Amino acid sequence: MANSYVFYPSATGSTTDYSVPFEYLSQTFVKATVNGASVPFTFLSTYMIRFTTAPWVPSRFIARPPRLRSTPTSTARSSSTAS
Repeated sequence: MANSYVFYPSATGSTTDYSVPFEYLSQTFVKATVNGASVPFTFLSTYMIRFTTAPWVPSRFIARPPRLRSTPTSTARSSSTAS
């Protein structure tokens, strides 16, 4: 899935409900930030979220798959041996 996001530059501090106008694999992949900081929200429906507190500054909603780990979680071993 390509990274998707929507930016709302005109937050007034009175609106708590915003649309998420893109597809995503799971609600856990949708994140909301205000001034770069994560903020709490709940889903009202597939394409609508509600902030706990209405943002006063520009808001960005991002949906992306989980980041891959930079280090492997296990090491594969070959079952063959060199003679």
